[in-house]
Amino acid sequence: MIGVPGKTGPKAKIEMYRGDALVDVVNVMFNPPEYSVGKGAKYASTPILGMSTPLTQFVHGEADTLSLDLFLDTTLMSDVLTGGDVREFVAKLEKLVLIDRESHAPLHCKFIWGKLDFKATVSKLDTTYTKFDADGIPVRAKVKMTFTEYKTFAEILTKSHKQSADLARTYVVKEGDSLWLIAHEYYGDAKYWKYV
Repeated sequence: MIGVPGKTGPKAKIEMYRGDALVDVVNVMFNPPEYSVGKGAKYASTPILGMSTPLTQFVHGEADTLSLDLFLDTTLMSDVLTGGDVREFVAKLEKLVLIDRESHAPLHCKFIWGKLDFKATVSKLDTTYTKFDADGIPVRAKVKMTFTEYKTFAEILTKSHKQSADLARTYVVKEGDSLWLIAHEYYGDAKYWKYV
C-alpha cells in the first residue's frame, strides 16, 4: 500500500451506481501513487471579415476529469477466491464502460479516497497485463482509468453560477449618483462610464 512508512491509511474504493442505487463496490488492491485532475472550457471562434484574428467567445465549461493507474496483483491470492486470474478484478472495473442491461448505459460511479469523492463516468479504461503464471493466466495488471465528472440535470441547475449571457444588470439611480460613480462601483474604474 502506498503511504507513510509504518502507517496505514484508507484504501481507495470505487462505488458503482445505477441511477441512485448502489450496485457494487470495488476496493482497490493498492492506492494509486498519483492522480491527475483536468479542467477545461470550450470556446468558439468566429471569423470577422478583414480582421487578422477571429472573435473568440466562451461557449460552455467542460467536465472535470480524474486520471489514475490502478495496480492489480493476484499472485498471493488463494485459488479459492479468484483462481489467481487478475482478469476477475478487471471484469469488475469493466462494468463502468460496458452497457448495463437494466439502464442501457454504463454504470456511473464515485472514486473515493480519503477526502477525494469524485462522482463520474469512466470514459477510458486501458489494461496492460504484466505477469503470467505457468499456464499463461495473467496474475498482474495495470489499469489506466479516466473518470469524467458526472452530474444529473438537477445538480447542474442547482450548482450553476452563471448570469445572463449579456451581463445586463438593473440599477436604480439615486440622488447624487453619477455615471462615473456607478461605473466605478460596477466595473472598478470610472473611465468606463459610457458603458453604464
